[in-house]
Parts: sequence; structure tokens; C-alpha cells
Amino acid sequence: LALAASVAQANEITYRFSNGEIVRVDTDDPNAPFRIDPARPTKSIQTKNIVFNVTFDDVEQGTGIGFDDPINGEAFRDRVQDIFTYLDSVLDHDGTLDVLFDVSLNDPDDPTQASAGPGFPDGTGINNGSAFERLTTGVDPDPDFPEISAQVNFGYAWNAGTEPTPPGESDFFTLLLHEITHGLGMLGLVDEFGESGGLFTRWDVLMERGDGGRLVTVTDGVGTFVGEAADLISDDLFFGGAMATAALGTPPALYAPDPYSEGTSISHFDDQKITGAGRFVMEPFGEEGVDIREYAAFEIGVLQDIGYMIDGIGGEGEGEGEGEGEGEGEGEGEGEGEGEGE
Repeated sequence: LALAASVAQANEITYRFSNGEIVRVDTDDPNAPFRIDPARPTKSIQTKNIVFNVTFDDVEQGTGIGFDDPINGEAFRDRVQDIFTYLDSVLDHDGTLDVLFDVSLNDPDDPTQASAGPGFPDGTGINNGSAFERLTTGVDPDPDFPEISAQVNFGYAWNAGTEPTPPGESDFFTLLLHEITHGLGMLGLVDEFGESGGLFTRWDVLMERGDGGRLVTVTDGVGTFVGEAADLISDDLFFGGAMATAALGTPPALYAPDPYSEGTSISHFDDQKITGAGRFVMEPFGEEGVDIREYAAFEIGVLQDIGYMIDGIGGEGEGEGEGEGEGEGEGEGEGEGEGEGE
């Protein structure tokens, strides 16, 4: 099923990061942030089906920290490869993704351990971001800019290895899998006031209240927020995708506290309410000494619900089946304790 076509200006990309940051990029500007050389990635990771072309700005600029650290840099880069190898084993898609790791931070006082996000067209409609678009259509939205941009804060004590994470350290694989998953489109664009500029992800469209009422409706490819801002801080918000619900036995609860927490609210699952699933990747906060290196079954269902094909399973879940802006169906939806992973 195709996402609705978005009305956009070809020379603008908006990156929506998991920490709530929004960066608009003029692609005609030779000095625009996040620009990459698609022919010269730092590392080209060939997995079974997907090629991940990764640019590590730390390495490109010789920062000496993070991915360029003389002691642990190689291990951190190896964990990135491990994550993409794992994602390839989950997703049943062929193709290429360009991923940028921006110059790393080294600030232990910054509560955000890492952030990531996809690019979006500067328009309206239903769109999961450029990573989803490229993997599901084979079309590169803009060869000079990555589908996912990420940044890591190396001011924390990280477990860069594959062994169990000891107390006092955060697991690098766990945190980065979480962030890259946001980059794949597992995030909402609706802000605390219910505004999104007319652009929604399938995640937004599948949000529902405890009574089953959807917050976003879709007609002819156009999304409309029909909920209330109070719904977003109600502590009574759920992800209503059919496949995720089937896997868990009930719609997974979203993290929707009062007050609203920028970058954390509505784009994570509530680990205090979801029981019987064990630990899961998209918890709202990271935790030292904990490894969560694969998706829970309901998170696999979420990936299906937002439109991905899953290896060994196939099809999408509930979907808004419009192509070229033509809406189908019934106008309904598509188909960390130490520092915050966002």
C-alpha cells in the first residue's frame, strides 16, 4: 500500500528528530547541514538485502571522539554495523539507505544520550519520512542528503561491546537501535497542541484514545487532527494498529504523561502499562545495565502497521491505502533512567 503523495517543494527537507528538534534544510544551499557525498560514505555496510551507506562525521573530520575515538571508535562503528544487520533480518525490503552520524557531542550534563530522525518533504499528507520512502519505493528523495540523520552524546559511559552491559554503563546497541527505529518512521509529528502543519505519519494516524477514538482522520490523502490537546496528556493513549494489537493482545499503551514531554511523549510506548511483553526497544527512557537488542513481538507488529514488509511474515497491517493522494478505505488510520534516549 502506498502512502499519500505529499505536496512539497523539491528544494526543502525538514528533519524531525526524536528529541523534538526540527531542522529545515535548503537543499540548494551548498553549506546546508547534513549534506553528504553519496559516492563516498565512510562505510558501506552490505547486509543480506539492504546496503547502508553510513557517513561518520567524526571520522570524516578527525574529531578524535565518538566514532573516531582512538580506543573505542572502531567498536562503536562495529555496533552500528550490527544494528543494521539486525534490521535487515527484520525488514523484508531490498535497496539502499544513506545514514549520517553528525559530529558527536561529549556532554555528560546533556540529558539526551542520542537522537535521530528522518527527513520529510515540506508539505502535507501522510508520510513516514525519507527512510521509509526509499526502502518501500526504491526512490532516493535527495541523493545529497541522508534518509536518517543521527547524533550521539559520548559524554556517557557506554558499553561498546557485545557482552552484557555492566551496572553504570548504557548499552550502545540498545540506545542506537531505539534511535534508528525513530528514523524508520516510528514517531509522531503531532505537537503538544495537536498541530503538525498538515503532515502526519502513520503512527499519528493510528493513535487512539482508550475508547478507541482516533485522533487523526484521513480523507483523500489529507490528514486532520480531530482529537483534543488534552488527549496527548491524558495518560490514556494507545497505538491502534491491528498487527501490534494482535501481537500484544491489546492496543499498546503510548507514553502520554501530564505535562507533555517534548521528544518523549506520544512517540514511545509506556513500559509501566505494557505487561507480558518483557522489555522492549521503544521504551521512553534508557536504563543503565540493561540490554534490549531486539524488538518485542508487538514492535514487529508496529513496523507492519506503519507499512513495512517483515521478513518471514510479509504484508502490512492496517493501512491507509491511498496512492497519488487518493484515499481509500473508511478514512481511518494507516495500513531511558539515566539519560533520555528520546
